[in-house]
Amino acid sequence: MMSATIADIRVYKEGGNMQPMTHPFTLPVVGRDTSHVLASGKGKVRVFMFGSISNPPARAQLPLWEKLREKYDTAQVDLFVVYGRELHPGDKKQFSTFPAPTTVEEKTAYAKELAALTTLPVLLDGMDDAVFTAYGRVPNGAYVIDADGRLVFRETWADSQKVEQVIDTLLAWYAADRPPIAATQ
Repeated sequence: MMSATIADIRVYKEGGNMQPMTHPFTLPVVGRDTSHVLASGKGKVRVFMFGSISNPPARAQLPLWEKLREKYDTAQVDLFVVYGRELHPGDKKQFSTFPAPTTVEEKTAYAKELAALTTLPVLLDGMDDAVFTAYGRVPNGAYVIDADGRLVFRETWADSQKVEQVIDTLLAWYAADRPPIAATQ
């Protein structure tokens, strides 16, 4: 049963506009003098979503993802946000003060405002949106990479409950001393 569940998780939920694989990256952590290297987390389940200051769905997920971060041992699970592209730059009264950034300094300032709303690490994608593009250009996409470095789950709209189910299943799989999940590609 566990094996079938793991196989089901490996089916990518939504979004066909990306190569369904882990795309490595190194991004600066907003407000810190460090960078986050995705590949350095091998042995951990890595979970991230894209967000921006003008992205209401991502902002709504932040407190829910913070609860997930509190639930899991950071030695086993790494949760973070990648600050990607503005979803509604300059749109509506709510985001009129956030036009599309034209410089790294503007994008960094926006990312700092988002980081102030959460305890999750916020990583800053470049002005070229390279990581955002590699992962399918989904403004509120969520991604789970297993402890072996494979992308095992993605969804177009980050949903903390679905992400939690995936993490719990993967951790149970590893706790049961099951072998690594066989690649299906």
